[in-house]
Amino acid sequence: MFLVLVVCIFWTGWLIFVELAPNKAANLLMNTGAYDNGEFWLINDPNPQMTVAGAIGLALVGVYYVAVMIRMLFWRNKLFNLAFLSRPEPLFTSYLCSVVPSYSVIRVRWSELTSFEGKNRKTWNAFLKLIDLVIEIIALRQLLQSGSPIGITYSFATFLAVNSLSCVVNVITDRFSALTEVFIDSIFDLCAAVVFPIGTLVYCYYNFDFDRQVYLTYLDKLPPGSFEHLARSFADPSEIALFRVCFDSLRISSVLDFVLRISMNLTFCYRFERVMVALVWTRHRKFLSRGSKMILPVIPTPNAQNPVPKGVTAVFIAISLIALMSTNKAITDSTNLCSPHPECVVYAHQWETDDENCPCLILIDIDLAPKYYDEWIHPVNAYDKVKALAASGMLTSLQVINRQLLEFPEDIRRCRGLKTMYVG
Repeated sequence: MFLVLVVCIFWTGWLIFVELAPNKAANLLMNTGAYDNGEFWLINDPNPQMTVAGAIGLALVGVYYVAVMIRMLFWRNKLFNLAFLSRPEPLFTSYLCSVVPSYSVIRVRWSELTSFEGKNRKTWNAFLKLIDLVIEIIALRQLLQSGSPIGITYSFATFLAVNSLSCVVNVITDRFSALTEVFIDSIFDLCAAVVFPIGTLVYCYYNFDFDRQVYLTYLDKLPPGSFEHLARSFADPSEIALFRVCFDSLRISSVLDFVLRISMNLTFCYRFERVMVALVWTRHRKFLSRGSKMILPVIPTPNAQNPVPKGVTAVFIAISLIALMSTNKAITDSTNLCSPHPECVVYAHQWETDDENCPCLILIDIDLAPKYYDEWIHPVNAYDKVKALAASGMLTSLQVINRQLLEFPEDIRRCRGLKTMYVG
């Protein structure tokens, strides 16, 4: 458990670094800091206010992780000695009970929901699981809309389905202890908040290839100021684009990103803390079960806990099926629409509608080294290709080099999210 917290703290620190210094973080990860004056990836910051807000939110998450670690290391015995033993009711609680008559009832109902011996604890856990799944569904939709690699998207959809089915098993069997339930839920939260983003980073690293030796050879032969001195021009533009899609998915650039990232991390923090408390609670129950040798106050046997209605499993089964089937259909439909256009290297995954246009996000049509003189004099006309891929109005990046494009098609005006354009 301690190691998990250490990993989470370091990972949160890395995310803050990615948020505040994305170019340095990308260079550090991919070992490209020595090229193009540190601007190999050309990552800009379109929303500085949201960047700062994201960094502050992640910093608060890191503080929460540290607080949980301190409790685990230094307050464990205190939790055991004080959390469950009989003690006088706090004065503030007594005051609230006297001033607000309904406070006692609310407190009892809350205890029945959240305490490990509460009658409705299982219902509370199922409700929290449903909230987790809603957050993950929104995250899956973001992956589809951003054009994340198919392998990453399918992996997250499968993870979401398994997470939902775990609740089905829990409700049907109705045999898991409080510790087992919260431990399983914390594992899924850990995967969503930490493991999956780390996997995305690993994917970024292993799916980008830059031949540094070839670049250094050109650097020695060509005169200063030559276009070929740009290391970025030696990398595969499509690989750069895919790296940016994966890397940018780790950053917080909108309010929705902020809510998703912080919610996932706080949910895991809450569940991890519950695991720690559950361990102490289980230890306490074991001591009580040893009999008269232990000098502990007698605590009455907890009431039987109300099971979650079996009909609820239909909701979680439906979530699993919808996640898998909708993801597959979105990817299949978009692939069918965009496969005739190899110049579209990144496209959104969405269901096919009456609109038969490819939902292209990044268009790259480049020929850096024409082989024949005629190709220099009479480059390929890219007008029709740009027009077709801009028709959906979803383009965010356009790169057309050594292609004929005398004018931009009117469809470009529909691409309100267009951020970068390279035409030469």
